[in-house]
Amino acid sequence: MKKISHTKLEACRFSPKAWALSQVSGGGFATFGYKQALANAINVLHRVESFQAASEKLEDFIDRHFTNPKKIAQVRDQLIEYAAWYSKAGIVIADSNVTINYPSQGMWHLGGIVARVDVTDLGYRAILFEAFDNNWKNQLRMPLIQLAIAEQYGRPPGEVYVGFQDLDGNSAVEGKFGDVKRKAAIAEFLSIGNIVQEILPPT
Repeated sequence: MKKISHTKLEACRFSPKAWALSQVSGGGFATFGYKQALANAINVLHRVESFQAASEKLEDFIDRHFTNPKKIAQVRDQLIEYAAWYSKAGIVIADSNVTINYPSQGMWHLGGIVARVDVTDLGYRAILFEAFDNNWKNQLRMPLIQLAIAEQYGRPPGEVYVGFQDLDGNSAVEGKFGDVKRKAAIAEFLSIGNIVQEILPPT
C-alpha cells in the first residue's frame, strides 16, 4: 500500500515518476515546523475551548523546537488572531486535525491532515489552514478531500464543502465539486497511483 499526503499531490501530479523516485532516494521527509505547531495548538483550542491551554501547548512546542524570534512572535500572534476570530465566528466544529485515508480500499491512498471539519446548515465543511490563490479549485486534492470527508463521516459528497483558511489574515474560501469532477479526480488519482506503484514496490 502507498499513501501520499494531499499537500504533496500537486507535485506528484506534475511528475509522478519524479515524485516516486524521490521517495526511493529518501526524499520527502519533513521536519516539525511552525505551521504544525500552530495547527496543533489550534486543535487544543477546539477540543477544550481554552485559549490558555492552546497557548501553553504552543509555548511547549516553542521551547522544544524553535529559536527564531521573528517566527516565534508571528506564530504567537497568529494563535491570538485565530482565537479572536473563533470566539466571534459562531461555528460548530465536528472535528479538528482529521487524518484522511481515501479511498479506504485499494493500494493507493490520499492521506494527510484536514485542519478542521465544521458542521453547517448545508452539511459539512472541510478546511485546510493554508494560504490560497484563485487557482485553488484546480488542485486535484480538493474534490478528493471532499470525497474523503464524505466517506469518513457518512455524508453524501454533495453535502460536503472544502476550502482554505489563511491564518495570516483569517480570510477564507470554500466550494464543492459536482459528480463529474469528482469522478474525473478519482480517475486521475488512480492513474497517478499506477505510475507511482510501478516504481515503488508495495509495502
